[in-house]
Amino acid sequence: MDTGISKHNWAVIDPFEKQWSEIYYNTPVPKDDISYMEQLRSLPQKPDFENIELFARTDDEDTISTDVDDIIQFCKDLKKSDLDEQTREFIWLDDRTYTAYFPNMMSSSSHGNTRRKISSLDGHVINAHMSSSYEKPATSPIPGGNEAPCARRPSARYSPPSRSYNVPLTAKTLYNALKEKRFDHESLPDADRRLIYMPDPEPPDFFALTETVPRHQHGALRTAIAQHLAFSPLLEVNLSTSDIFIFQLDLHLPFFAMRTDAYHRNHTTTKLRREWIDLSFIAQVLPGSDKDGELGIYPAQVSVTMCGTSARHYTVYGFEDTDFDKDHGPAGDEEDDDDSTYIGVQHDQIIRGKQDANFPIWDPREYFLTTLKSRVRQIRNEWDRLVRTIERAYMSCTCHLLYWYQTMLQRLQILLPVLKATTDLWDNFVAPGGDILYFTTTTSPSCAPRIRNMLAAIRKDFEKLKALYKTLSQIQEQCEKGESSVEAQMMQQNNNNADLMILYICPVSVVSSFFSIDTPIMAFKRNLISFLGSTIVLMLIVQLLRLVKARQAYRPQWWRVIFTRGNQALQGDRNNIMRNIAGIRSVRRTRTV
Repeated sequence: MDTGISKHNWAVIDPFEKQWSEIYYNTPVPKDDISYMEQLRSLPQKPDFENIELFARTDDEDTISTDVDDIIQFCKDLKKSDLDEQTREFIWLDDRTYTAYFPNMMSSSSHGNTRRKISSLDGHVINAHMSSSYEKPATSPIPGGNEAPCARRPSARYSPPSRSYNVPLTAKTLYNALKEKRFDHESLPDADRRLIYMPDPEPPDFFALTETVPRHQHGALRTAIAQHLAFSPLLEVNLSTSDIFIFQLDLHLPFFAMRTDAYHRNHTTTKLRREWIDLSFIAQVLPGSDKDGELGIYPAQVSVTMCGTSARHYTVYGFEDTDFDKDHGPAGDEEDDDDSTYIGVQHDQIIRGKQDANFPIWDPREYFLTTLKSRVRQIRNEWDRLVRTIERAYMSCTCHLLYWYQTMLQRLQILLPVLKATTDLWDNFVAPGGDILYFTTTTSPSCAPRIRNMLAAIRKDFEKLKALYKTLSQIQEQCEKGESSVEAQMMQQNNNNADLMILYICPVSVVSSFFSIDTPIMAFKRNLISFLGSTIVLMLIVQLLRLVKARQAYRPQWWRVIFTRGNQALQGDRNNIMRNIAGIRSVRRTRTV
């Protein structure tokens, strides 16, 4: 029985229930031979915009949103000729052909299959489709293909018959590669699964993507770029059936990377919300902080967007901020060098080199969770390092200066909202009716346990992030109390200084001014004895006035008692008014405490 379900047989039980459609296991190749931008430019009515602004805008938008404006400003006035000027080689491109890994998939798809339910965390159930179609990748070389010039480089080694690239690429070489027909090419195999990873993407890099993206991926790419520039977290799944069946999985995790170096002085970035933040005030109180450079944090973000029409045909866009690590290279390079043991290993850069790209994960949801697991662990380690450093700095001294507290509170006001928004992602993801429901079915018996274990590991890392948020919140609360305490001490000190001025300095100043008058009001001898005597008398008067004022604030308010009794007598209060033997009215005495 075919594992796919035709469109007219797909029954929706609950219109609001989130469920992964099995249509994505039996969807034909998308017919998008012409890019989205070429389609717009070929319209009879010429568009009003060009290049990146044409890509970012949509017809149904009357005003420019913040996300669109960020894209336009970042890639402002960019033209195709600018691709030649960009010579930076950092882009990783990986294409895989489905039939190279599953040559017998079509014949095995007619085999029967059964289902089994696997309980998972958060009370959800995973249904595993039993199938024996998985095989190891084919190892025959590409027919008629030539070995890549850099066969020993991590991303261009020997692999099953799929397209190979001399990576890392420049924006221009990426543009040329993406301009090639993806399916039914005359001489190249199909690029069924495509991975594009850009560390520290620059405007020409985005331009290479926007000029070649197919129409059905336009929205996903636009979201990926805008979300990455916005320094904003996102974890969600979207299924679209408006035109063709499209799935989109988004993972965007902002964080702060703490580094101690002098590199930030030469660090310039054109990205928004990526300014270096000084933490030198923390380093000053840390014990043994004798490292060269200044302590600071770099705002950074990992962005991964996956979109496609089926489990066999999809694209993954990965963007990551890494420029705070000047020695950053492709993930996995530190293991490769010249060790022959790793010949043939191609590290998946989107999963941080934790996966051999020659053994690709074809199921898009499993690939998404694998990436989420790796990236959450990455940002958890960065947050843990930062929070522990802040905690040690706060605990290293029992009393800090007011400036220290104020600066720390300013930094915490930057850190806490980002960390809170990140932890809320998981809560919303696993909440009742959350996007976790899209992952309650898997496609193979071997996949279900892995997904369950990955979800457990992801939840553990998010729980750790919540604990770090709680620690930062407690430090913020203690800093607020410390700031209030120091301010109260400073106010008391100011009051003491004011008393000193009034009691001692002012009398001397007044007497000196009086003695300096040419024609005095009162005739007396001006000598040292009269000067000292006048000063002492004035000091005593000032002190007497202070004592009278202080006692007045605490003296019994006896006049209020008389006023109250008299008012009650005038109102004729029967409880307080009595007549004596002579018939005369009088106020009854009452015992007071």
